[in-house]
Amino acid sequence: MRFRILLATDGSSIARNAARFLVERFALPDERCQLDVINVHYALPPRVASALGRGIVGAYYRDESQQALEGVRRMLDQRGVEYNAIMKVGMPAARIVEHAEQC
Repeated sequence: MRFRILLATDGSSIARNAARFLVERFALPDERCQLDVINVHYALPPRVASALGRGIVGAYYRDESQQALEGVRRMLDQRGVEYNAIMKVGMPAARIVEHAEQC
């Protein structure tokens, strides 16, 4: 039986503790488990995004999400746990639920 885990992270110590708990609780790495680590960044107001331009806004979202994922990614990499890093923009709760429903 294969199962999936979705871990949302905002870069906080609480998110890193949640990742640590998952690794220990589910004895990860485990080939039966697929782990998705997701960060959802709030969208910039449309006027701000328009003034900055698509390239700058895209780089901003990418940098912010990578920074939020970094602590969890580092811990998972050190323990040899495979995962999918997912970066999205929008309302966090809605985008996380949307991702979970698509899986």
